[in-house]
Amino acid sequence: MKKRFFLLASTSLLSLASCGGSAPEKSKELSLSFLADNPTTLTVGQVTKIGVDFQNGGGQSLIYAIDDPLIGSVDQQGNVTPLRSGILSLTVTPSEDEEKAIQTYLEVKYPTGISVEFSRKTTTLAVGSTYAFQARVTGDSSNQGVGYQVNNHALASITQEGELTILSKGVDEKVTVTAYSLANPDATADVVVSITGEQPTEGIEKVHGYSLIFKDDFSDGRLSDANWTYMTGDGSAYDVVSGWGNEEQEFYRKENVKVVDGKMIITAKKADALKNKGMPYTSGRIRSKNKVSYKYGRIEARIACPFGSGIWPAFWMLPESEGTSAYGGWPNSGEIDIMEGKGRIKYSTDGTIHFADPTGAHTYRFGTYVMPEGQDISQFHDYAVEWDEGEIRWYVDGNLYHRCNAETKPWSVKTGTGEFPAPFDKKFHLLFNMAVGGNYDGYRMPSEDETPAQLKVEYVKWYQ
Repeated sequence: MKKRFFLLASTSLLSLASCGGSAPEKSKELSLSFLADNPTTLTVGQVTKIGVDFQNGGGQSLIYAIDDPLIGSVDQQGNVTPLRSGILSLTVTPSEDEEKAIQTYLEVKYPTGISVEFSRKTTTLAVGSTYAFQARVTGDSSNQGVGYQVNNHALASITQEGELTILSKGVDEKVTVTAYSLANPDATADVVVSITGEQPTEGIEKVHGYSLIFKDDFSDGRLSDANWTYMTGDGSAYDVVSGWGNEEQEFYRKENVKVVDGKMIITAKKADALKNKGMPYTSGRIRSKNKVSYKYGRIEARIACPFGSGIWPAFWMLPESEGTSAYGGWPNSGEIDIMEGKGRIKYSTDGTIHFADPTGAHTYRFGTYVMPEGQDISQFHDYAVEWDEGEIRWYVDGNLYHRCNAETKPWSVKTGTGEFPAPFDKKFHLLFNMAVGGNYDGYRMPSEDETPAQLKVEYVKWYQ
């Protein structure tokens, strides 16, 4: 009987409609948008709620997600906790209607009004001695914490209480001690300490007869300004055409390079192209030019690379200004690629030198290392070159796989500028970066689920 009643009611409504009566009102469409008064800039240490207007959801819940957990986190009520400076992409999705998702970008900044100064310091220490530095934060009474770092862990160590111990003189015979605000690591003060005394005969780390002279193990909480400079933009600011000469599709930003839990991490991710000169991705690039550069030795880093079509992680070297002026612009002055990876090829990496032939045309010599069964590029591996006068050798996890010299794979230099072993006979500096797209892997691009992608580095070392 009940079933028949509802059927009759439905029929009556249809009859009324056909006689000019009112039809039943259509269900309203789901609507989801961000509130107009939401902030677009957040401050590290201040939890901020991002509000949304959600209409006609039919009992659906909302799912909040951010793209970079190194920059911040979000709970399912829309409360964003900023952790470090950078750009966050926040997405809100109805639980049963993914096509209705909305997305916005949030800029995270460190608190302002903070400065750091040393209250106790020294500028000279002997090998084997210790000294307790002291620093204080000024300008913001609510953010008084101070961290300490030393730039070369081969020569010295420092505690988070500021006690520095001198281990070796090395080549430079000096280290830089940095005090920084824990609330804003960009607020710093530096002291250069000259190292005196006798060089120790024992305890110096050695590999294949080379002795350790430089090490950065990223253990002090921030990237050392005494070792590294951030390179930003699309390449046009460095006398390189947009796309860094390789038609790459990323815009390099300082915020995409972080030091977290003893690792230097470069993140490549989707971006607002309108704010990045039309580039659809951002990533990070750093170099040690005019800070850490030597001629010859063993150069090594422990690196884990991400998977992803078009993802291009690299650890490489370029000449200091002396080499550039001696032999001319790229490729005349040379390039040493210690490790380059193609994220879609999970089981191999390349090692390469670039140079000019006698006519000045670009040429190169490369080798490919294939990982043993059960290993891939996403795991940590030791990538190294041993660079001597007239020979360069490439290693992965201690395995020699590529060698260039006058007999095996010789290199050359443009006629009139020098002779072998030029151009690889001048000081070179280090670079880390992760490109997206470009010509190295045939202009491929990552799929949506392949970014964010992270290049992770545990340490970099230079032996001589």
